[in-house]
Amino acid sequence: MTTSPSKGTGRPDQYKSKEGARLPSVTTILGRFKDSGPLMHWAFSQGKAAERGEINRLYDKRDEAAEIGTLAHEMAEAHIHGIDPAKLLASYDNLGEDAIAQARQAFDMFARWCEIVKVQWLHTEVPLISERLGVGGTVDAVALVGGKLSIVDFKTSKGIYADYWVQCAAYADFWEEATGEQIEEVHILRFGKHKPEFEHQFRQGYANEKRAFDLMVDLYTTMKAIK
Repeated sequence: MTTSPSKGTGRPDQYKSKEGARLPSVTTILGRFKDSGPLMHWAFSQGKAAERGEINRLYDKRDEAAEIGTLAHEMAEAHIHGIDPAKLLASYDNLGEDAIAQARQAFDMFARWCEIVKVQWLHTEVPLISERLGVGGTVDAVALVGGKLSIVDFKTSKGIYADYWVQCAAYADFWEEATGEQIEEVHILRFGKHKPEFEHQFRQGYANEKRAFDLMVDLYTTMKAIK
């Protein structure tokens, strides 16, 4: 990486059309159709842990796990912009040495991936509007991965799920609408919550994912009109 990528304005509080109308976000649309089963299972397990005295409040374990993944993600962002990731560690002095070591291990795997695929980061945190769909969203990163123009999305989670691919496809659609540039691949980079994990998956064809998002937007808009 010879130059630091351009950095957008990040995720705005509101997305607006050219006419100034407030627009829903990609994550709002996806959240309306998200399977709540895993969330309910997590809440049940947290309740049982509280009964056993293992945690004092509902989000204790989730917050600890999220901080490990969040730190690894922030180290990755620093690396992308040419900043020494080690400088971030001082702001996480509330985490134990083991948690920091796990985050560093996950980051090292990410850095190794960058070397292997010779990724060239072009843009990060780019807010976009699809006037066609009337939806807004912020792309984590646009990069050349193996020489192919790609959307790259970062996740901190236990796995890579179907709605993640729909989200990436939506961002690819938004980018093409805004710039006229054809996205060749979509990539997901996942940092683990409970373990020092780094996972990469990508897709070259995502027409079904694009269609799924279009249908979600249509149903979301229809249901809102019914209300």
